[in-house]
Amino acid sequence: RTVLKKIKEFSLKKLFGDTRLGEAQGDYEFYVPQIIKVINNSAIVMEYIEGIKLSSERRVNEAGLDQKDIELAVANELLREIFYEGFYHGDPHLGNILVQKGEDGRVRIVLIDAGASFELSKNNRRLLGKLMVAVRDGQKDVLEGIVEQLGGILTGNIRTELTDQVLESKTSVGQKLLWFFHILEKNHIAMPNEL
Repeated sequence: RTVLKKIKEFSLKKLFGDTRLGEAQGDYEFYVPQIIKVINNSAIVMEYIEGIKLSSERRVNEAGLDQKDIELAVANELLREIFYEGFYHGDPHLGNILVQKGEDGRVRIVLIDAGASFELSKNNRRLLGKLMVAVRDGQKDVLEGIVEQLGGILTGNIRTELTDQVLESKTSVGQKLLWFFHILEKNHIAMPNEL
């Protein structure tokens, strides 16, 4: 199937189960607007959707919505897309996320501008998951194995950088992942194109 066909068929459902980052308290529904037209294979016209941009924290709060809870629900959805679907929204900044509050109190989260969507193979999903767990848990041997799996040679400099900037750093998992990618790039070790 083509990426365009997948965008057209893409439907998001609330994530249930034990794979969540945390338990979002709200009852949310996810939606991606329908594609109306593709222009010269370079632009997509999507259904118009009204809503409050998640980047407008003041408006979100004025609507009586819980910004942090919605962000947690979005993070869970994006992880579900990446690790379960292998097809994900590639530009999920807060300006591309709308919220709508229904008369029944339910909140609909709309992911707009889905033209930047990507596929991720099962092998690369496994690699990314393995990398995230290794960074989170400080698994030096696994991180070094990933460097070697990607064709890198473990020099003293790479080992030192992995230890100082990733394993012993007091920053977030996200920042540690960015440092890991920076170390690879600095040492001319290529990540798979999908990542």
